[in-house]
Amino acid sequence: MNAAVRRETRAPCAGYWGRARCLHLIDLESLAGLESLAGLESLAGLESLVGAGAPDAATGGRGEPPEQSLRLAWASYRQVIGIQRGDHAMLGVRSAVAGCLSDLFVDCGAQLRVGARPDGVRAALLDSVDVAHAARRFHWLVIAGGHEQFAGLAAAARASGMRVWLVGGPAPFAPVLASMRAQRSRRQLSPAAA
Repeated sequence: MNAAVRRETRAPCAGYWGRARCLHLIDLESLAGLESLAGLESLAGLESLVGAGAPDAATGGRGEPPEQSLRLAWASYRQVIGIQRGDHAMLGVRSAVAGCLSDLFVDCGAQLRVGARPDGVRAALLDSVDVAHAARRFHWLVIAGGHEQFAGLAAAARASGMRVWLVGGPAPFAPVLASMRAQRSRRQLSPAAA
């Protein structure tokens, strides 16, 4: 009697140092759930609309200011997913908020990609990836942000042999991403922020 042992690759997560290398694409505003307010020019404009501490749908009803939402999204990503030795990460934000969050980007282990609008941020992230090259260097493609613009890259990565992991924010994944065979996670509200 022969028994075949099926060995599965564990999903990339913080603290699991034996995992394969990951290429991370992180659309921070999408991960924080602030895309619906992204037409405003700055965090000050977002805070004046949302109101400091007032619950609002744009912040998931949690009542934190938008800058705090972005900081919490980045902290939870780094804690739960993690950027580990051998990984490569690209973090996308709008130019209007990049300066306000500059302290986050010092020694963060990620390259910054900036655009004037959310679609420009996603385009900057997508333009940074050569799938054929990435497939030779990385086992996982981790896409943090559930926008449909990432669907083509996710499909190309899967076709090249990479495993895809989608990390979403408060908003649901775009239908084209939701229908893909991929590992999925959603950003959860931490108990400290509740």
